[in-house]
Amino acid sequence: MRGTGRNGFARRAGCVLFVLALAASGVSSRLYAANTAVSIGNGTQQPDGSYLKAQNIANNLTVTSITIQATNNIDIVDDINLATSPFGTPHFNLQLQVPTFSLNNNMNMNALGSLFLTANTINMTGKITSGASLINPSRVTSTATQMNVLANTASIQQAIDLSSPTSPVTVQVSTGQYNENVTINKSLTLASGNPAGHVNNGQLRIGFSSATATITGASFTNAFSGIIGGIGTLDVSGLTGSGFQNHGTVEPGLSPGILSFTGAYSQASDGDLAIEIGGTTAGSQYDRLAVSGSASLDGLLHASLINGFVPSPADSFTILTASSRSGVFSNAPTTVAAGDGLFDVSYTPTSVVLGNFHPVPEPGGLALLSLCGTALLTRRRRELNGCSKGICLIDSRRRY
Repeated sequence: MRGTGRNGFARRAGCVLFVLALAASGVSSRLYAANTAVSIGNGTQQPDGSYLKAQNIANNLTVTSITIQATNNIDIVDDINLATSPFGTPHFNLQLQVPTFSLNNNMNMNALGSLFLTANTINMTGKITSGASLINPSRVTSTATQMNVLANTASIQQAIDLSSPTSPVTVQVSTGQYNENVTINKSLTLASGNPAGHVNNGQLRIGFSSATATITGASFTNAFSGIIGGIGTLDVSGLTGSGFQNHGTVEPGLSPGILSFTGAYSQASDGDLAIEIGGTTAGSQYDRLAVSGSASLDGLLHASLINGFVPSPADSFTILTASSRSGVFSNAPTTVAAGDGLFDVSYTPTSVVLGNFHPVPEPGGLALLSLCGTALLTRRRRELNGCSKGICLIDSRRRY
């Protein structure tokens, strides 16, 4: 070994250069590894650079930025904490440069400093956190185009957030289970090799009208507890099995808006389509589900009035479009309630339209109207039978 320096780093000829002790503030500290693989954990650091101790990295992050490189993969092999150090607060930047980064366990960082992931593929079993929450995606810059979510201990949302903002991205959800709230703000592919396909038990929303989430695999099931919404496009045309099935809630828009489906839409008997209406313009004032393929309808339709809007009988709202339509909503074969009134529901071969809104009395008003009607009917019967002002001239045992 040669070239041992005052900062405690050593260079082995042709192999490794490490900067593992405290460096001067503001100087970029690099950890180079000629090894194909580098593991980061809580064990004993290895001189050849194949294993780096997380606490040493945290200690150096108190005074300088650090870059860790490997020619093949970097693995997080323990739950590691890069947020604390006896030498101060680890607040400088950490950069990982490697073809494949495997987040096999959780990695916690301080509230300061940024993370740069120069990688093609990121395998996720754990999470990257700051404190008790997922790290703010604004603090992470990533080039990864293949994100593999390998277990429910990882986060699909974080996989989306930590992927490349500019290149085409595939998020492979190995278990096929969505159990969190996921917002998609860029076009990407959600893939699953699970024979059961994708199953959404959380909330999945598309946040931009220009964003398309392309779903590949056997099927996509929105489970009973699942919610799908947003204003972009869900492309389910490439599913190879049973396609898209809604057993939960589909709510187009971000109050309100148009949610588009490329492919076929099928709503089961326990599914629900929720529509908000706050004006007469589709997209900006009321919701619409726009299906490029066929729409098979069952289950429920819920319509609600928002922003104080009260439709006139002449207003009409095309809440669903499709290349073909079959079936009807079980609770709305001809009418559906909204606010203090009812819409007539019209089913065409390619759409569902709400119109002829007419108010209905509140339950208390109905009871009062019923009571008044009964009183008038009783009075009329008394008059017909010789009763006047409550005095009956015929057999009082007769019931009217």
